[in-house]
Amino acid sequence: MFNDLLSLFANFTIKIRIALFVVFAIIAIYISTSIYQHKTQEFKNDIYTKVNNHVYNTTKLLIEQKQNASLFASLSMATNPLLIDIIFGKRDLDLSLEDFTKYLAKNTDFDNVWFSIIDPEGNVVKRSWTINTNINIDEEVIKKLQKSKKPISMISVNNFGLVINSIVPVLYDGDFVGVLNVMTHLDSIVDKLSEYGFKSVIILNKEKSDLVDIRESFSKQFIGNYYVANRNANNITKKIIGNRGFEYYSNLSKDKYEVNDKTNSFETVYSIKGGKSNIFGYMVIMQPLDDIDLGELESNQEMHQMLTVFIVLSVGLIIYYRQSHNYIEQIKSDNEQMVVANSQINEKNDALDLNEKKIANIFHIQPNIMLISDGIHIENVNARFLGFFHRYKGGLDEWREKHTCISDFFEPCEDKSIDMTDYFDGDTIKDEPWKDYILANFKRNYKVCMRDGKGRQHHFILKMNEMEYAKLVKRYIVISFIDITNEITKNKEIRELQFNIAERSKTEQIKEMVSYLSTQWKQPLSNIKLLASEIKFKKEMGLLEDVDIENLSQKIINNSKILSESIIDYKQFVENKEKSSEINIVDNIKSSVKLVDAFYKSNKIDIRMNFAQDSMLVNIIPGNLSQSLLNIMTNIKDNFLQQDIENKYINIVVEKAKNNAYISIEHNSGEIKNKELVDITKRYIEVEIGGEVSIEEQKNGTVFTLTIPLNNKITEKN
Repeated sequence: MFNDLLSLFANFTIKIRIALFVVFAIIAIYISTSIYQHKTQEFKNDIYTKVNNHVYNTTKLLIEQKQNASLFASLSMATNPLLIDIIFGKRDLDLSLEDFTKYLAKNTDFDNVWFSIIDPEGNVVKRSWTINTNINIDEEVIKKLQKSKKPISMISVNNFGLVINSIVPVLYDGDFVGVLNVMTHLDSIVDKLSEYGFKSVIILNKEKSDLVDIRESFSKQFIGNYYVANRNANNITKKIIGNRGFEYYSNLSKDKYEVNDKTNSFETVYSIKGGKSNIFGYMVIMQPLDDIDLGELESNQEMHQMLTVFIVLSVGLIIYYRQSHNYIEQIKSDNEQMVVANSQINEKNDALDLNEKKIANIFHIQPNIMLISDGIHIENVNARFLGFFHRYKGGLDEWREKHTCISDFFEPCEDKSIDMTDYFDGDTIKDEPWKDYILANFKRNYKVCMRDGKGRQHHFILKMNEMEYAKLVKRYIVISFIDITNEITKNKEIRELQFNIAERSKTEQIKEMVSYLSTQWKQPLSNIKLLASEIKFKKEMGLLEDVDIENLSQKIINNSKILSESIIDYKQFVENKEKSSEINIVDNIKSSVKLVDAFYKSNKIDIRMNFAQDSMLVNIIPGNLSQSLLNIMTNIKDNFLQQDIENKYINIVVEKAKNNAYISIEHNSGEIKNKELVDITKRYIEVEIGGEVSIEEQKNGTVFTLTIPLNNKITEKN
């Protein structure tokens, strides 16, 4: 039939044939143009949908990264002992959280970070902002933190506006003692989106906007009655939102977007959720349509033009050259497939190259030593690894010529005063390869020691993660060595300083004891002198009888016994016994009080003692408890001597509950202002004995409570 049409066409005159060919060309162009316009619209819709999905996923990822980064920083700060000191008020610290906030803004990506330290009752102890407004945490949140002891990250709205809250419990010896609340804003996310070409404005809904105080708000910006949460809101975008109204954008969902021809912009929203997935507001995101890459569309337009010409020419060639029909169709089909295939290959290659560069950059800028292993051999290392082992000038290749595993460098710790519980120095742990063992016990912080290229020993915490992917043909284990040498050195210096303070305190106590001893000897010595004079007088007068000699001699012996007992008590206090022994807490307290009793009576200080029972046994170094008690009582005595107080008293009450003895020391000499007393007492009770010390200020004085575990098994002095 086709041949018949061609034969018929050949019978037409030249003009008719040209006219028919033109008509056919016009029809072909019209049909192809219609198809092209339809496909173009589909292509644009596909691109806009991809842009919308990209914006949603990117925004969601940036918010999650911001929350994770804030939470990580909060966790790091919550372990700092300074926070516990601030909460307990045990140090007079000159700590400016506002200055620390400015430092973070200058030197890190954390801009506009606000901190507050909150005690267990929800009271703000320290904060970084100067506005006279405290942002307290809900009681339910604090109860939840006390129960779970796990950090909370959430988005919330307060007087200042929309913030990301990283709420971290502060623990002391495993007990909940307070909360670190870190508040960050979403401006950095808007800046990051701006780098991608998107202009964003974060708007709270009416309900949440009413909670914001414009005088204290972070951005000081409103669109009508709706609060703008980010300072860096784009003015043009705010104007567009103001013209269209908040309600219009609140109706856009995750899968919807708007192409605004009047403003020549692509518009979409991201819902900001907090609490129980309630919507607090929306991030309105816009991008000029001219900035959306439609490069393939232009390419398709050129291809359409070429295709139209190709069809017209093909039909002409078919008419005149029927034999080339199949060949031309094949060429056309092959060309189309090659164009699509080449485009897809180029896109995938570009994406792979970009990902590889990103991963390599992240890997090499890490401050920790990092390496990738297949479980046996090292596949790759970062710059910090080569810097640590810098004696290998040939890099990783030279290193691998001499070593197969980094465990070749693990060695015993030089400092024997360090707790070696989690250290190991070989290629196995409990007869299992060290990599496999640590992966199976990833929650523990295992440590090793290694020497750098200059021969200096460093301490590291090991962290490992194995990549799990079914298509991997071999294992990939990422190993990180976190250098903690500086922290260990600082801790050692702190321990040495505490020890020196305690030794200095003991020397002062010995001086005090000499003063106490001289006071205690005055009365017995005076009695002996009087008794001896009486014997001499009666003998001279001839009145001395046997019964007088016996009575007076016994009195002299009794007074001498008092002197002897005083020397024994003083000797027991001065002796520095290194090993613990089982002692009776009640007897120890009585002996300690006996040493100072005469001095206190001479200064009209009444010592009252009340014991719940006569015997409470514990295994400790005897001098530690005595020195703690006398250290406290000496400071109380100094307070009394500096003031004119009537009815001076010290109450010592000893009780037992479960497996603990509680020693309460109460007095009416006023506040103890010697801060070293706290540190020294803590060293003896908490470090040496393993107990606890609590201090409570009252109206007339201070109450010291010493908690002593009765099942204490410490046998050697540290």
